[in-house]
Amino acid sequence: MPDAEHEALRDLVRAREAAKKDQLRARHRLQSLRGVARISAATIVAELGQLSRFGRAKQLMGYAGVVSSEHSSGERIRRGAITKTGNAHLRRILVEAWAYRHRPYLGGALRRRQKNANENVKEISWKAQHRLHSRYARLRTLDRPLRQGFGPDPRDKSEAAPDGSRP
Repeated sequence: MPDAEHEALRDLVRAREAAKKDQLRARHRLQSLRGVARISAATIVAELGQLSRFGRAKQLMGYAGVVSSEHSSGERIRRGAITKTGNAHLRRILVEAWAYRHRPYLGGALRRRQKNANENVKEISWKAQHRLHSRYARLRTLDRPLRQGFGPDPRDKSEAAPDGSRP
Protein backbone atom coordinates (compact mmCIF):
# COMPACT_ATOMS: atom_id res chain seq x y z
CA MET A 1 0.00 0.00 0.00
CA PRO A 2 1.57 3.31 -1.06
CA ASP A 3 2.20 5.90 1.58
CA ALA A 4 1.25 9.60 1.42
CA GLU A 5 4.60 10.66 -0.05
CA HIS A 6 4.32 8.24 -2.97
CA GLU A 7 0.74 9.31 -3.60
CA ALA A 8 1.74 12.99 -3.60
CA LEU A 9 4.55 12.25 -6.06
CA ARG A 10 2.13 10.41 -8.36
CA ASP A 11 -0.27 13.38 -8.23
CA LEU A 12 2.58 15.71 -9.12
CA VAL A 13 3.61 13.55 -12.09
CA ARG A 14 -0.01 13.41 -13.32
CA ALA A 15 -0.33 17.19 -13.05
CA ARG A 16 2.94 17.68 -14.95
CA GLU A 17 1.81 15.35 -17.73
CA ALA A 18 -1.53 17.19 -18.02
CA ALA A 19 0.28 20.55 -18.19
CA LYS A 20 2.60 19.24 -20.92
CA LYS A 21 -0.43 18.12 -22.97
CA ASP A 22 -2.07 21.55 -22.52
CA GLN A 23 1.12 23.31 -23.62
CA LEU A 24 1.45 21.07 -26.67
CA ARG A 25 -2.17 21.76 -27.63
CA ALA A 26 -1.62 25.52 -27.22
CA ARG A 27 1.56 25.39 -29.33
CA HIS A 28 -0.26 23.61 -32.17
CA ARG A 29 -3.09 26.15 -32.07
CA LEU A 30 -0.68 29.08 -32.08
CA GLN A 31 1.11 27.63 -35.10
CA SER A 32 -2.13 28.01 -37.02
CA LEU A 33 -1.52 31.77 -37.01
CA ARG A 34 0.41 33.33 -39.86
CA GLY A 35 3.96 34.16 -38.82
CA VAL A 36 3.97 31.83 -35.81
CA ALA A 37 5.94 28.63 -36.42
CA ARG A 38 7.34 26.06 -34.00
CA ILE A 39 9.92 28.17 -32.17
CA SER A 40 7.70 31.25 -31.85
CA ALA A 41 4.78 29.17 -30.57
CA ALA A 42 6.97 27.31 -28.06
CA THR A 43 8.44 30.60 -26.84
CA ILE A 44 5.03 32.24 -26.42
CA VAL A 45 3.69 29.24 -24.49
CA ALA A 46 6.81 29.04 -22.31
CA GLU A 47 6.80 32.77 -21.54
CA LEU A 48 3.06 32.99 -20.82
CA GLY A 49 2.59 29.78 -18.91
CA GLN A 50 -1.06 29.14 -18.16
CA LEU A 51 -3.22 31.54 -20.18
CA SER A 52 -6.13 31.15 -17.78
CA ARG A 53 -4.25 33.21 -15.18
CA PHE A 54 -5.07 36.31 -17.23
CA GLY A 55 -8.68 37.35 -16.70
CA ARG A 56 -8.70 39.77 -19.63
CA ALA A 57 -6.62 40.54 -22.70
CA LYS A 58 -5.58 43.82 -21.10
CA GLN A 59 -3.86 41.93 -18.27
CA LEU A 60 -1.98 39.74 -20.72
CA MET A 61 -0.87 42.78 -22.72
CA GLY A 62 0.30 44.48 -19.53
CA TYR A 63 2.35 41.38 -18.75
CA ALA A 64 3.94 41.58 -22.20
CA GLY A 65 4.52 45.34 -21.84
CA VAL A 66 2.63 46.34 -24.97
CA VAL A 67 0.20 48.80 -23.41
CA SER A 68 0.48 52.47 -24.25
CA SER A 69 1.98 54.93 -21.83
CA GLU A 70 -0.17 57.80 -20.62
CA HIS A 71 0.64 61.40 -19.81
CA SER A 72 -2.25 63.05 -17.97
CA SER A 73 -2.70 66.50 -16.58
CA GLY A 74 -6.11 67.73 -15.50
CA GLU A 75 -8.59 67.07 -18.27
CA ARG A 76 -5.92 66.32 -20.87
CA ILE A 77 -4.93 62.72 -21.51
CA ARG A 78 -2.19 61.89 -24.01
CA ARG A 79 -1.21 58.37 -24.94
CA GLY A 80 2.35 57.61 -25.93
CA ALA A 81 4.48 54.69 -27.05
CA ILE A 82 4.25 51.27 -25.43
CA THR A 83 5.54 51.06 -21.88
CA LYS A 84 8.01 48.19 -22.40
CA THR A 85 7.78 47.35 -18.70
CA GLY A 86 6.68 43.74 -19.11
CA ASN A 87 8.23 40.55 -20.40
CA ALA A 88 10.76 41.69 -23.04
CA HIS A 89 11.24 38.23 -24.55
CA LEU A 90 7.51 37.72 -25.06
CA ARG A 91 7.15 41.22 -26.52
CA ARG A 92 10.01 40.58 -28.97
CA ILE A 93 8.48 37.29 -30.15
CA LEU A 94 5.03 38.85 -30.61
CA VAL A 95 6.46 41.62 -32.77
CA GLU A 96 8.83 39.28 -34.61
CA ALA A 97 6.04 36.86 -35.47
CA TRP A 98 4.03 39.66 -37.02
CA ALA A 99 3.53 39.02 -40.74
CA TYR A 100 0.35 40.97 -41.39
CA ARG A 101 1.68 43.80 -43.52
CA HIS A 102 1.09 41.41 -46.42
CA ARG A 103 -2.40 40.68 -47.71
CA PRO A 104 -4.21 37.72 -46.12
CA TYR A 105 -2.97 34.55 -47.76
CA LEU A 106 -2.90 30.84 -46.98
CA GLY A 107 0.53 29.73 -48.21
CA GLY A 108 1.97 26.24 -48.30
CA ALA A 109 3.79 26.40 -44.95
CA LEU A 110 0.74 27.76 -43.12
CA ARG A 111 -1.50 25.22 -44.84
CA ARG A 112 0.77 22.38 -43.63
CA ARG A 113 0.74 23.75 -40.07
CA GLN A 114 -3.06 23.96 -40.16
CA LYS A 115 -3.52 20.49 -41.66
CA ASN A 116 -4.60 18.84 -38.40
CA ALA A 117 -6.19 21.91 -36.78
CA ASN A 118 -9.94 21.98 -36.26
CA GLU A 119 -12.12 24.31 -38.33
CA ASN A 120 -12.67 26.75 -35.45
CA VAL A 121 -8.92 27.33 -35.11
CA LYS A 122 -8.55 27.83 -38.89
CA GLU A 123 -11.42 30.32 -38.92
CA ILE A 124 -9.90 32.36 -36.09
CA SER A 125 -6.54 32.35 -37.87
CA TRP A 126 -8.12 33.63 -41.09
CA LYS A 127 -10.07 36.35 -39.24
CA ALA A 128 -6.86 37.40 -37.46
CA GLN A 129 -5.08 37.79 -40.80
CA HIS A 130 -7.85 40.05 -42.12
CA ARG A 131 -8.17 42.10 -38.94
CA LEU A 132 -4.44 42.66 -38.50
CA HIS A 133 -3.82 43.43 -42.16
CA SER A 134 -6.63 46.00 -42.18
CA ARG A 135 -5.24 47.54 -38.98
CA TYR A 136 -1.80 47.77 -40.62
CA ALA A 137 -3.30 49.33 -43.75
CA ARG A 138 -5.10 51.96 -41.63
CA LEU A 139 -1.90 52.77 -39.75
CA ARG A 140 -0.03 53.19 -43.02
CA THR A 141 -2.53 55.83 -44.18
CA LEU A 142 -1.67 58.05 -41.21
CA ASP A 143 0.41 61.04 -42.13
CA ARG A 144 3.41 59.97 -40.07
CA PRO A 145 6.91 58.90 -41.09
CA LEU A 146 7.61 55.18 -41.06
CA ARG A 147 9.84 54.44 -38.09
CA GLN A 148 11.82 51.40 -37.06
CA GLY A 149 9.63 48.83 -35.39
CA PHE A 150 6.47 50.24 -36.99
CA GLY A 151 3.64 47.79 -37.13
CA PRO A 152 0.18 47.06 -35.88
CA ASP A 153 -0.41 46.65 -32.22
CA PRO A 154 1.00 43.25 -31.18
CA ARG A 155 -1.86 43.13 -28.67
CA ASP A 156 -4.21 42.10 -31.47
CA LYS A 157 -2.35 38.83 -32.00
CA SER A 158 -3.03 37.79 -28.43
CA GLU A 159 -6.53 39.17 -27.92
CA ALA A 160 -8.19 35.98 -29.11
CA ALA A 161 -6.50 32.68 -28.57
CA PRO A 162 -6.70 30.28 -31.54
CA ASP A 163 -9.00 28.00 -29.56
CA GLY A 164 -11.62 30.75 -29.49
CA SER A 165 -11.22 31.67 -25.85
CA ARG A 166 -10.31 35.14 -24.73
CA PRO A 167 -7.49 35.48 -22.19
